[in-house]
Amino acid sequence: MSHTTKNDPIRGIAWFILHCLMFAFIAMITRILMKQGFPVLEIVFFQTLFGAILLLPRIILRHIQGIKALSYKLQILRAFFWSMATICFFYATTVIPMGRAIAISFAVPLFTSILAVIFLKEKLHFRRLTALICGFIGMMIIIRPGFDSFEMASFLVVAASFMWSMTDIMIKLVGKTHHVFVNTFYFSVFGAICTLPMALFVWQTPSSIQFLWLILLSVLFVANMASITKAYEYGDLTVMMPFVFTELVFVATLAYFIFGEVIYTSTVIGSAIIIFSSSYIAYRERVERGHSVSQELEKDLARGLDEDVLQSITKE
Repeated sequence: MSHTTKNDPIRGIAWFILHCLMFAFIAMITRILMKQGFPVLEIVFFQTLFGAILLLPRIILRHIQGIKALSYKLQILRAFFWSMATICFFYATTVIPMGRAIAISFAVPLFTSILAVIFLKEKLHFRRLTALICGFIGMMIIIRPGFDSFEMASFLVVAASFMWSMTDIMIKLVGKTHHVFVNTFYFSVFGAICTLPMALFVWQTPSSIQFLWLILLSVLFVANMASITKAYEYGDLTVMMPFVFTELVFVATLAYFIFGEVIYTSTVIGSAIIIFSSSYIAYRERVERGHSVSQELEKDLARGLDEDVLQSITKE
């Protein structure tokens, strides 16, 4: 089943914000499991394995065809980069604070926007670039950077950010031609295969409670992968990337209610800047889309008038 890219940036932005919310929930559950001493390698393995199992009935019932050879290569690369990025990121959070890791990971939209211009030939308009910069400033206000040193753990987060950016490009490529659930299913299968050998080295049999957490994590994982794939079907990566900063708003809110982390004034101010910059680009996309539709209607009307005039001349 093939799917063409839809030009609906507003809907794409909505899907992308949902993706950011899903990631925030995933981060919280992963943090809970890691605090219980459960290995991150197993967490990544189980969420991809259970994700594939959850999607298998739909794949069978819908008789969705397999993907082509080129997409197999992209899916394997996507699963490998995502698995390594996720492992690096959450391992780093055992050494440096979650807030610091998230701050560094916001290099993802910068990497992705640059890679999209290079590999996907997308245009980085001034307004989109401005929104990226404003979102970054808002994030820095929330984080209040004053890091003493750039430790190896910080480097791992930078590496994870770059690998996540590569997966964004691959999601955009495979999302153009294949059904969202096909992409997510094969991504989950290859992700489980990539992480199984590593998980075996640190294997711990999960308790009943941990098993339930892992199932919930897998459901969120599938929803997360589906939402980001749908987002990239509807709009350019450079449009979506400024909204990745809403992820920090969700994480800060959940961390407050789950772990009792205090929300500082700087978090409120930074979040306001993030929301403003994201809302502004959404507004501009809607305005530009409206202008584009109006121009098309004017052209259609002009063509219709020309045909009417031609018919009247012919009759005379």
